[in-house]
Amino acid sequence: MKQLSLFEDEIHLQKKYHLEKTIDQIRLRYGFKSIKRCSMLLDKELSDFDPKNDHIIFPVGYF
Repeated sequence: MKQLSLFEDEIHLQKKYHLEKTIDQIRLRYGFKSIKRCSMLLDKELSDFDPKNDHIIFPVGYF
């Protein structure tokens, strides 16, 4: 179920949905780092972040 909005029309929501779906398909095909925000290129810490390899919530030796 989708929540209705008073401020966005259906055409705009469809365009955003298709854009997100296209970005996901490109990232699946060419890798996560294939599409980035411009601000990430300016910050080395953000541009090197890989959520699949760098993001560890609980290290193995934690427990």
